[in-house]
Amino acid sequence: MKVQYSTKLIPHLIKKNHDHGFTIIELLVVMIVIGILSAIALPSFVNCANKSKTSEVKTYVGSMNRGQQAYFLESEDSKFSNSVNQLGIGIREETNYYRYSTKASTNTAFSYGIAKIEYIENNWFDKKPVKSVVGGVFVVPASQQEEITTVSILCINDKPGNIIPPQPILKNGVPTCAMGTMEVK
Repeated sequence: MKVQYSTKLIPHLIKKNHDHGFTIIELLVVMIVIGILSAIALPSFVNCANKSKTSEVKTYVGSMNRGQQAYFLESEDSKFSNSVNQLGIGIREETNYYRYSTKASTNTAFSYGIAKIEYIENNWFDKKPVKSVVGGVFVVPASQQEEITTVSILCINDKPGNIIPPQPILKNGVPTCAMGTMEVK
């Protein structure tokens, strides 16, 4: 730094008024703005926890449905699996909020995501329901061909909690959710 600049800088820094800062009004305005923004954003962040639980069960049971379809098509004697691990899809049979299982017969396979709790408490006043999900895979023989196809459906229980949802049914070759459940699209 040149000498003439340093000689001008030091007196300037000494003369500078050090009493400048934020006023109480400015601080209050900033606090109010932050409070309003957090009041708007906080509910959407809190709601994400429940959406992630619903997303987990839909993804897992949907994967189990697809795993059953693949297992059926790849097995030599065209059968479904009675084991989640045997499907080879890499999901755990139990998580913090759900238990997963599968039941199979000759022409059907049902996959379950059963809720372990009834509600998730987001805050002091808000409880979000945790609902069980059932998936169904059905064998549908082709009418004029020798090929056999499978169809699947995913249904969520109407009521929250540790309730085993009723199994979906096959009506005229179309899978349908049973009473007390509705289809997940």
